[in-house]
Amino acid sequence: MLDNAVLAILEKFGERYEIVVDPDNALLYKQGQKKDFLNILAA
Repeated sequence: MLDNAVLAILEKFGERYEIVVDPDNALLYKQGQKKDFLNILAA
């Protein structure tokens, strides 16, 4: 899963975070097709 992982910037409540995500699942989450945020994180 980490082979195609990318770094994403997440800004919440005035804080900035860099997280490693699966790009395919992140796109599905952004499009509203996935509801669980934890499934987009690469681990």
